Amino acid sequence: MGKYCVMVAGPTITKDDKLVSELQKNAMVLTNSDNSRIESIIQNNRIDLILFEISGKNNDVEMIGNIKNQFPNIPIIVMNANGDNEVMIKAFASGVIDAFKKPYKYYLIVERVNALFRRL
Repeated sequence: MGKYCVMVAGPTITKDDKLVSELQKNAMVLTNSDNSRIESIIQNNRIDLILFEISGKNNDVEMIGNIKNQFPNIPIIVMNANGDNEVMIKAFASGVIDAFKKPYKYYLIVERVNALFRRL
């Protein structure tokens, strides 16, 4: 476990044992499989980065916007399963810094996270 804290949020990404295990080498990892507790987790923990799985629901993008309004300094990377470009445009407009389309390669996400941590 490292000096950083990553929240992994979403129904399938939290079950990706390889991703979570690799992230745990450099960070404490908190998971939230249904995205219902994201704001309370952020309020009660020092979160350095959020990996957020977009399920295709409009409220996912709204939730990202709410998070960025309340916690503008927390970077968010999204994973998108449905490939909907409109959803991705809205996510980037809401403050997302990067995105990966599913199926993703877990090691690419880990490298992206590590690159962000080197800048902190």
